[in-house]
Amino acid sequence: MSTILEVKAIALPLLFIPLSTGLLFLMSLLLFRTTKKNETLLLSVVMFGLFCLSFIPYTVIGDEKLTFFSDPYHYGTIITLCSFLSVKLLLISELDWRRALPESILFLVSILLLMLDEQIAGTLLSLLLIGYGGFRMWESYQYGDAVWAFGSHLLFGLLGLFGFIGILFPYDGGRFLYSLLLIGILSMIQMHIFDVVMERLKSASVSSVTDSLTGLYNKRFLMRKSTQLSQTQDISIIFADIDNFKILNDTKGHDRGDIVLKDVGRIFQDVIGNQGFACRFGGEEFVGIVTGGDSQKKAETFRAIVEKRTGVTVSVGVSTGNPDAAALIKEADEAMYEAKGSGKNRVVVARNEEEKVV
Repeated sequence: MSTILEVKAIALPLLFIPLSTGLLFLMSLLLFRTTKKNETLLLSVVMFGLFCLSFIPYTVIGDEKLTFFSDPYHYGTIITLCSFLSVKLLLISELDWRRALPESILFLVSILLLMLDEQIAGTLLSLLLIGYGGFRMWESYQYGDAVWAFGSHLLFGLLGLFGFIGILFPYDGGRFLYSLLLIGILSMIQMHIFDVVMERLKSASVSSVTDSLTGLYNKRFLMRKSTQLSQTQDISIIFADIDNFKILNDTKGHDRGDIVLKDVGRIFQDVIGNQGFACRFGGEEFVGIVTGGDSQKKAETFRAIVEKRTGVTVSVGVSTGNPDAAALIKEADEAMYEAKGSGKNRVVVARNEEEKVV
């Protein structure tokens, strides 16, 4: 009985492989739900298959004759390699087999080695892992890959090193450390998938409130944020419209029009800075929520920079002092039209229902 308990304690990390692959499966499902891509669906299917296969070590884990490099360790290594290959191929390399060729070869060889004696198979696989880890670490260092990639390759190299030492000098600690490294690599894969999921969720959240062309906030954000801010503080609104934009589109094409929109949007963002929120209202119209600084001065600065740098002009309306955000935007809009009617390329300020030309 004491021998069986001792073996189970030594191999205890192997029993966490099903838990790790199960978490990978759930994360892959979450990633598929986020992206709706065929690659992430395939990744989920692969991870589910690995989750089922990861129970194989349980069939022999209680065997008193468990040795290193017997089937539980070999199968655990294959499952880990397949998990890493799947993420590399489906998430990182975008189905480009050439970029995942070393991982593919290592995975296939690890399966073929099942036909050999466990000592020979363990020695060969350990040497391959050392070579793979060393090569990929050097490559990561040369090309400045992400920390995740370098860390994973380091763990693979250590896995091979401890595997080789464990075969040459059999001792219980070596087996235990080898099992821990397998779990460590699977944990690194989990972290990478989690990072991808969070990045996609963040991207989806940002895209719901931003304009895809200019990167500024959109009208939906403008209406919600201006209402929210006006309830707690005084705000000003800058409402700008590019002059003669339709003529620009008709004569120089929509591609040129898009470039102008991006340039004007970038200038608008720079002028508003961290004292408000720059938004694209729609078409060639831009609206800024100003929470600090002189809104009239910002509007004039914006108008002057646009004229100097882009070859187009803008008519701008400014409103302030109204606690009703919707009414404030309307006043700025009317002031902008007053600027257009007064000759364009100017700023008009609406204040207390009196407008003046700047």
